[in-house]
This record gives sequence, structure tokens and C-alpha cells, in this order.
Amino acid sequence: AIANLALALSSKGAGPEHVCKLTLLIVDHSHARLKQWVDAVDRAWGQATKPTCTLIPVPRLALDGMLIEVDAVAALPASSQGR
Repeated sequence: AIANLALALSSKGAGPEHVCKLTLLIVDHSHARLKQWVDAVDRAWGQATKPTCTLIPVPRLALDGMLIEVDAVAALPASSQGR
């Protein structure tokens, strides 16, 4: 999911540093799954400040077999072009 997020961000000229809010929907939430998520976020953001994250346990997602869904809000600085 984080690799997909990185791809979506890069398509708009953004990176993890531009993400200000994450919402995570997770099926069958557990401490083990939370640790996996925290480890993945730590790898993706490194020492940088991590975005605010809301985790919502859900019984299922749209497609069979989906375990997590990530919604991200990113903010890019205003372009200086055209000023």
C-alpha cells in the first residue's frame, strides 16, 4: 500500500514529506498488524516527521482479499510560476 502511495505521489511531483494526513482502514485489526504498519511507515518516512494517521478497524473492504486501504492527503507548496 505504501509503494502504491509513493507511486501516486510521485505522479504529481510529491513525496512522503508532502503527506499531512493518512487514514488507514484495516481488516481484522490486531497489535501484530499495527506493528507491521508502523514498521512500513518508519521505512517510508525514515527520520522525517510522520503524518497524522487515523486507523479504523473494519470487518471487510470492497474486494475479497483486501486487508488494508490507505487514504492520504498531501499538500504541495504553491508554484512560483506565473507570479
